[in-house]
Amino acid sequence: MTRYLTLPTLLCVLLSYLTLDLLHIQAHALVPVPAGCVSGVYFHDYIINGGGSLTRQPDRKNCKEQCHVTGFKYAYFRKESRKCFCTSSDRKAPPSSQQVDGIDSEGRCKDKHASIDCMTSPYHFDRCYNTVPGATSRKKEVNNIEQCLDYCHGPGADYDSWVVSLIPSGGKYMCKCFASNAVGSGLRNCGPKDAYRYYK
Repeated sequence: MTRYLTLPTLLCVLLSYLTLDLLHIQAHALVPVPAGCVSGVYFHDYIINGGGSLTRQPDRKNCKEQCHVTGFKYAYFRKESRKCFCTSSDRKAPPSSQQVDGIDSEGRCKDKHASIDCMTSPYHFDRCYNTVPGATSRKKEVNNIEQCLDYCHGPGADYDSWVVSLIPSGGKYMCKCFASNAVGSGLRNCGPKDAYRYYK
């Protein structure tokens, strides 16, 4: 005997599939994350000289929104001058040696400095720590945050990491990938030689 699904049952099945698809998309959505601070001098003398879009914005949030809707990878914002610079140029991703100390462990910068946000992260930002201890699945030196997040994220589920630690040191960044939920130790104001912790 042939059995047919009733309309309410069909709607429930369809809703379940749509919900699963939406959760899958949300789990893999790219989000903006803090990537440090640079001095106002470096921002004005090097960063905003071409290779992107310069506007005035009232705050960092609006700057990130501006860079997001225009499809750029990096958002720079200097509160003192209200200048917002959006760019996708890897040459505008500052070397580790240009990082300066922030004002807290949440990635905020002094008004005279410029904040940096990476707009296309597969990870969320936690806080900055003295260290993220534990055994790493792999690690290497990289030139910028995007290289680190891409390195730890894939390719494929076998290479995907739960936690990423990014440490500005010298002219490079030490990128560490953790297969487990490695917890940070000792909150620090984000800055040179501090561990930026990102998680899935």
